[in-house]
Amino acid sequence: MTSCIFCKIAAKEMPAKIVHEDATSVAFLDINPQAPVHILVIPRKHFASAEETEEADAPVLVACVESEAAPRACWPLTPTAATPAFETVQGP
Repeated sequence: MTSCIFCKIAAKEMPAKIVHEDATSVAFLDINPQAPVHILVIPRKHFASAEETEEADAPVLVACVESEAAPRACWPLTPTAATPAFETVQGP
């Protein structure tokens, strides 16, 4: 989708500090981080919303979560949290 900022980043038509990429996903540093480490991991396939996904898209979405960048993209919810947390956010 040509107007999607995430598609432009994935296609390298828009600059971003990419920390990891593979055939199904791209991970890059957020330009306005809300945590000490704030990495966005996005699928290369365009989805207008999570509601647009189908069962056949599961491998693409799982690949994003299992990306090599995912452990660096996680941050504990509290200073005492023992496990990292993921937050999914639907873009505009």
